[in-house]
Amino acid sequence: MPLPGKTYYWAVRGTDSSGQVVWSDPRSFSLPGQESASPVNEGLKALVYPNPSWKGDDIHISIHPASAGEATISLFRISGDLLYREKIECASDRVTVLTLPGMDLAPGIYIAEISSGGDRQVKKLIIL
Repeated sequence: MPLPGKTYYWAVRGTDSSGQVVWSDPRSFSLPGQESASPVNEGLKALVYPNPSWKGDDIHISIHPASAGEATISLFRISGDLLYREKIECASDRVTVLTLPGMDLAPGIYIAEISSGGDRQVKKLIIL
């Protein structure tokens, strides 16, 4: 059940006329509610989708940093081996989406680490 005052992110998956899977830009929503006693986290927000994903599917990483600047995206095997790393420039007032096309990852669990400024998000990615 969605919690009042929390922000949720979503995207829509569809198929184009040639049968290719396509994704909408990520969107967010918040439910109105009581303000919590703790401060709202205005730091880095990140989303990895689709998750779980099928072997060979594109992986999308949506990044919304607290401030403009460089963001680093790293993808690791569960064992800690680095598979991929990229640095991209992000604006603070918009969501940036990085697409990793058809990485052909073996089924299993992977870790995506997204960092920007002093903020860091770690996300689990499941490949079926």
